[in-house]
Amino acid sequence: MPITSPNRPNYIDTASKYQFQTRASFLDTSLILLGFASIAFYLQILWLGDLRQQVPEFLCLYFVLFIIYVLATAQAGRYASHSQLRLILGFAFLFRIVLIFGEPSLSDDIHRYMWEGYLQTQRINPYQFPPEARELAPLRDELWERVNNKDASAIYPPLLQMIHAAAYFIFRSIWGFKLIFLAVEAALIWILLRLLMICGRRKAGIIFYAWNPLVVVEIAGNGHHDACVAALLFAAALYSLTLQHRKAVLAFAGSVLCKLYPLAALPFFLKKTPLRHSVWLPLILVGGYLPYASAGSRLFSALVYYREKWRFNGFLFLRLSEQLADEERVERLMMLLVAGTVAVGLARKYDLIEQLYWVTGAILICAPTLFPWYLIWMAPFLCFFSNPAWMLLTALSPLSYYVLIDWWTLGIWHQSDLFLQLQYYPFYGLLIWNFLRGWRQKTK
Repeated sequence: MPITSPNRPNYIDTASKYQFQTRASFLDTSLILLGFASIAFYLQILWLGDLRQQVPEFLCLYFVLFIIYVLATAQAGRYASHSQLRLILGFAFLFRIVLIFGEPSLSDDIHRYMWEGYLQTQRINPYQFPPEARELAPLRDELWERVNNKDASAIYPPLLQMIHAAAYFIFRSIWGFKLIFLAVEAALIWILLRLLMICGRRKAGIIFYAWNPLVVVEIAGNGHHDACVAALLFAAALYSLTLQHRKAVLAFAGSVLCKLYPLAALPFFLKKTPLRHSVWLPLILVGGYLPYASAGSRLFSALVYYREKWRFNGFLFLRLSEQLADEERVERLMMLLVAGTVAVGLARKYDLIEQLYWVTGAILICAPTLFPWYLIWMAPFLCFFSNPAWMLLTALSPLSYYVLIDWWTLGIWHQSDLFLQLQYYPFYGLLIWNFLRGWRQKTK
């Protein structure tokens, strides 16, 4: 047996350390190249201008971005370091900086946000009157011209209305609204990093959210506010897991006051929250609506209108409605499916993040309307469950923007079955395959 002197260098350890450093340097370099390639394509999207007139060109650029995104997630999964995390977050910041200066064109929702914020600065309840109401005629201006669905009053819950009012009061510009939503998204990324650490996952997994092209385009580009609900829901999960129950209740109530879908996750939080804290939840929710109570029965009129009239890109709902010819029956089936998902999550004793993942997925699958930006609700879960089916849907859902071609040129909103199939057949096929693969692995 060879004798090794204590002063003699260990060439095996030195070589291994050199190989490790070389590999890390190579992966960092690859990530840098992919990051700069992404910036180039985001710049191309910015330079396209009005994307409604160039939907095919936008989709080509978007799909290339998604390929780069997949390559980047594969690189990030092979090695983890502080330098790699800094690269991920740095490039994520740059992607958003590129698009923040673009004019939203794939969606005009941000003009609705600004209009409702403007009404509140004029001490008008946005739930009380639709934009076309005669009472609001003196306020009609260039902003009013851009507002969509002028026959419907405000639909977004109170906390979002307060955010819109604050954003309009401070900035009075599209850029300012985007800046606030991106600040909220930065908080969401910080929360996700904390959760990844608590769950024993690599922080580099944040790339699944931070570099996702759909998230970048819909928040930084189109100025959607969905990061608000996601940030509060994941904050509630973080506080619940760290046993900060008061903060968990407050954050969960805030998420419901941004969008109503987190209500489906209420049983998960009630099970983990002591009664003395959970009793405050209904009081916070009622308190959130009190400033707008003057709208009376109109407080939820736009929500009822949305439920009854809006049908777009909801594949499962559409297919079942065609087969059963009874939308009310389909609605009941969808509610049963979501309730069944909640029951299974409780019975199987999944951890909280997994319970939220399953119920959010069920809500999106069952929704009669699924705009691309709704998938922002699912994107943060990809950091914990890199399900290829949901990743694929974030890639394919912008195909639904094809409707803008006829809408912009002919004024016709026509939903093509072909584009539904192109989105959902690959998604459901991969979702089923991934589920069966996981089930087989567990039964071995």
